[in-house]
Amino acid sequence: MLFVSFLLTTYTIVTQYDVSLHEGYYFYLYGNTPIFWLNSAQANSSQTISKDQWYHIVGTNDGSNLKIYVNGVCRATVDSSGRSGSSYDAYIGSDGNDVDDYYFDGEIDSVKIFSRALSSDEIEALYLTGADDGNDLEGYWKMNDNAYDKTVTDSSGNKNHGTASTLNTFAMHTDGKVEDGVGSLIKITYPTISTPDGNKTPVQSFTYNSSGQIDTITAPDGIVRKYDYYYNANEPNNYGRLWKVIEDYNETDGLNITTEYTYGLLGKIIEVKDPNGNIRKSKYNELDQLTQAIAPSPLEYVTNFSYDKNGNSSRIERELSSEPNQIISFTNRMHSKLQTITDPLGNVTTYGYNKNEEPNLITDAEGHSEVAVYNERGLLCKVVDANGGITELSYDDNGNLMEIKDANGNGTTYDYDGFDRLICITYPDDTNEVLGYDKNSNIISRKNREGETIYYGYDAMNRVILKNRPDDPNIAYLYNIIGQEVDVNDGRSVDNGGGVTTSSYDRIGRIKEVNDIESRIIKYEYDERGLRTKLVYPDDSFITYEYDTMSRLTKVKMSGTSVLAEYEYDELSRRTLLTLLSDANIVYEYDIGNRLKKLINNLNGGNSIVFDYNDYDKVGNQLSMKVDDANAHEYTYDSLYQLTDVNYNNGINNISYFYDRLGNRTSVENSGTTNYLHNSLNQYTSVGGTNYSYDENGNLTNDGTYKYYYDCENRLTDANDQNGDPVAVYKYDYRGRRISKTVGGTTTKYCYDDDQVIAEYDGNNNLLRKFVYGPGIDEPICMIVPGVGTYYYHFDGLGSIIALYNSSGNMVESYSYDVFGDPNTTSSLGNPYKFTGRRYDSEAGLYYYRARYYHPAIGRFLQADPIGYEAGMNL
Repeated sequence: MLFVSFLLTTYTIVTQYDVSLHEGYYFYLYGNTPIFWLNSAQANSSQTISKDQWYHIVGTNDGSNLKIYVNGVCRATVDSSGRSGSSYDAYIGSDGNDVDDYYFDGEIDSVKIFSRALSSDEIEALYLTGADDGNDLEGYWKMNDNAYDKTVTDSSGNKNHGTASTLNTFAMHTDGKVEDGVGSLIKITYPTISTPDGNKTPVQSFTYNSSGQIDTITAPDGIVRKYDYYYNANEPNNYGRLWKVIEDYNETDGLNITTEYTYGLLGKIIEVKDPNGNIRKSKYNELDQLTQAIAPSPLEYVTNFSYDKNGNSSRIERELSSEPNQIISFTNRMHSKLQTITDPLGNVTTYGYNKNEEPNLITDAEGHSEVAVYNERGLLCKVVDANGGITELSYDDNGNLMEIKDANGNGTTYDYDGFDRLICITYPDDTNEVLGYDKNSNIISRKNREGETIYYGYDAMNRVILKNRPDDPNIAYLYNIIGQEVDVNDGRSVDNGGGVTTSSYDRIGRIKEVNDIESRIIKYEYDERGLRTKLVYPDDSFITYEYDTMSRLTKVKMSGTSVLAEYEYDELSRRTLLTLLSDANIVYEYDIGNRLKKLINNLNGGNSIVFDYNDYDKVGNQLSMKVDDANAHEYTYDSLYQLTDVNYNNGINNISYFYDRLGNRTSVENSGTTNYLHNSLNQYTSVGGTNYSYDENGNLTNDGTYKYYYDCENRLTDANDQNGDPVAVYKYDYRGRRISKTVGGTTTKYCYDDDQVIAEYDGNNNLLRKFVYGPGIDEPICMIVPGVGTYYYHFDGLGSIIALYNSSGNMVESYSYDVFGDPNTTSSLGNPYKFTGRRYDSEAGLYYYRARYYHPAIGRFLQADPIGYEAGMNL
């Protein structure tokens, strides 16, 4: 409830109306009609309200007119001239008949009073986006904070006193919760939201069995989750415990997806049967500690667990049939603090602690250490890496990170508002990012370092419903009643990445169909475990997926019949074999520490490409790589495990890399020396005497070969040559996925399954090629070119594509790379996938890694990391 335009020191905000006074401001219900009343001036809302729904109701008086708003819309206006007073109370309650129903059913979320009458636009904004109340908020009483106290605390900061004089006559379930007579929650009513079916009020309901245990939960869309329990006297171990959870329970037409549980003597779950009937087993000792986990039949892989006398984990042993078991062991010091971890190869990582038992030292298996220092409040204030580089952190009085200073002494500072919300990040070059929030702490504005601001609007459930970007039409989001995104309307043209995307879901919320901005439809099907079993492409062709009892992908088939890929695994779920064609496969061999030792690409006709990875250091860095018994490539690293030397041993020039304390390159030696300079943001400003430039958001704009341009969200939009002539134009959809690129006047459009491109089209929407993927990220199985054929991918241990083979098993293209991914050739077949399985844009020499573009020549991304410094301060 919201009151506007009163200014008092003390307010009676909830009371029964005293008919003898008959003056002041009153909000009350008459039947289902909200009424706002001031000294005989009565504004009766033209919109009635219903039970079990939340409404945003506003009354204003500007001295001339009395108005009442419901859900942001003015529903009545009456003349209030001469009726205003300077010391009137505001009441929520009766019209004088002393009937409890006039209290809005006793469900009041909050009461607000402003020092002026807000405009209709401001009221609409409050309803739609929860916009900041500004400096005119005089009093704010959160009724649910004081549900049974007659003094209600003012949350506006003005310390106005609020009373609720008859609060004991009804219960305020201001969070939408309703309880039964024994205190069990039976219903939650959420705020009214817009859905494709109009305004709806989500309601979640609960039922209980005679023992008071939850029996059913009914979601706002009517789908029921049912819980069954053991009550058989012949099963004492299980009696009263949860037996089944049934998703979409309905005896006539529900999916009835069921998971079952069985218990041991001490009440621990010893068996879980998944909806497909696969049973995962567990065993426990007399101390209730897990001692064994057994995979479902027929695999039945066994993992054993051991503990020290204090109950700390001391050993994990995975049983193997073909070699010694894989064992990881742990030791713990006093207070159960982890002291060492020994991997299956015997390599030991050691942990140290200070006198306050705070972790202050990690020494890896190669003997390199990282030291942590804490302040008197136990907050991390200094980290010294293995190369002696020092990162310093400082905090404000509330423990918020105030500054982080990198190993080169460059500081980034953070500012917060009175609610400890981050409002400003200032970088070493004095550029900053500024954030704004609404009353629910949703981010409603984000100003980047270039001064461009993106605005966001939210619904009553705090979900983004509006995004406004500079110089672009709005993006509007619509959700179904259970909060899933069903309609996104991007006001840009389709050619610019805009248009409407719609999504639909099955009965238990799994994505069923997506209709993208080009009206291309992608469909999905699932098994009872929620694993995808079918993907239908926009041309109605489809692939199917099969899994084993451990939910590991085993087969990918075209049209449900032709096997495109078949996978096999060992007891540790490591892939051991990938069969692509009848005589083509990829064999994987590992050591006991899960390190890939050999990758054999077996081809038709008995040919093969063999990668040997025999040498690793103690922390898993690859020390050598050999292809087909040729001379090994050897690799050397510094104490931070940055690559410092590559020795090819085959007549190719060896390469050496040199870095500063933060990991910035200072020079590269390769038949000559290339020097690197960097600035306080750790950006390369000069490479080999060529100047590099950046915009204020930290994006590379010129590398001496190309000029780069970005939108307000740091997405690369254009690459031009040094004369300003266009090289490439890139477009993105509302999710930031690249949906087209134009090179030399030729446009390629992309169709997605989530974040994977499954099809490419030309500018006239003619299908160019389709792609099929395996279970890993960036793992293409094959490329299908209509009217030409199917090409299968072979790759190395990094997942980089090394060759394409046709359906006859003949190699049609091969690829190789330097250590940072620069390829030696382009593809004449239109294959976009290269280094680490990512898309290579040969027109600009860049890799598209979704959130950023990678420049292999300098080993850097063009844009700053969107997650900030989480992965390092030079990224």
